[in-house]
Amino acid sequence: VLQEVCIPPAHGSSISAKIKVSLSDPQPAEKREKEKLQTRHKIALDAKNYLDCNDIWGPVQGMLHALLKTRPQDPVGFMITYLTDAQNARSRGESPSQNAAPRKDPAAQELRLPPPPPP
Repeated sequence: VLQEVCIPPAHGSSISAKIKVSLSDPQPAEKREKEKLQTRHKIALDAKNYLDCNDIWGPVQGMLHALLKTRPQDPVGFMITYLTDAQNARSRGESPSQNAAPRKDPAAQELRLPPPPPP
């Protein structure tokens, strides 16, 4: 569509311009969005496959469970020890999940719930 637009100025002669307006095909934007989603999905699948093939979920889940259970003073040191112990267990041919907890941390505080009230 070709449209002529006149703009009256405050002083002097008016300004006119011819403007061509056309709709662009929305397909390229939709296609880019679809490709973006497919790429994101592929990255997520590749990451999941890597974590599954290298048995990462079990040791990490066990480490987080032990971390929250013991609540050590040095959580990063605890995690390093836990993962080192898991790696040593793996190199001995044991499953990392068999390595339930790292060496005791003297500064760790065991999480204890109070006893239930008497009936």
